[in-house]
Amino acid sequence: MSELARTIVGRLRVFLGNRRAGRRLSVSLPVGVCPLALIQQRNGSRRPSFISGKTYNVSPSGLALIVPVIHIEGHYLVGEERSLVVRMELPDGPLEMQAVPARYERLEDPDLTGYLIGARITEMKDDDRTRYNEFLRTLRQR
Repeated sequence: MSELARTIVGRLRVFLGNRRAGRRLSVSLPVGVCPLALIQQRNGSRRPSFISGKTYNVSPSGLALIVPVIHIEGHYLVGEERSLVVRMELPDGPLEMQAVPARYERLEDPDLTGYLIGARITEMKDDDRTRYNEFLRTLRQR
């Protein structure tokens, strides 16, 4: 999908209303993002690099991330059948999840630079899922 098409789709969501499954909660948390393929390629030989970024919003089923670049070591973060490993820093400690990017757009706002990636959460350890859901509950109570 071209950059122009992504921008138009994003604007239509704002105009027509967003039909995502879960209600997104705005919160900025530190994250590290790495393509799962890069981690699998390394196979423990050396630690893969993670791109530092932050969350834009979160929900039980997905999240939006802001990252400064869209590729790392020759691997793109988005594209067909890509999976990401996301390490998120919650107030009570880090957690890790896998997510599949659904869309992205380049940010051109003076206050927000880089790329906004919308992703669907596909996998998370049970204890991390419990902590994540509890964190979401505290956000809803604010």
